[in-house]
Amino acid sequence: MFDYPVTLTSDNGTVRVTFPDVPEAITFGINKDDAMRLTH
Repeated sequence: MFDYPVTLTSDNGTVRVTFPDVPEAITFGINKDDAMRLTH
């Protein structure tokens, strides 16, 4: 398993998650906890 740093950005009522080391990988959640859960 690999660990990658993430950047969390507020985006129009959701939280966008981007990965600086993998720019094409993007996900989001309804809040920070939800967004981070989706990265696992």
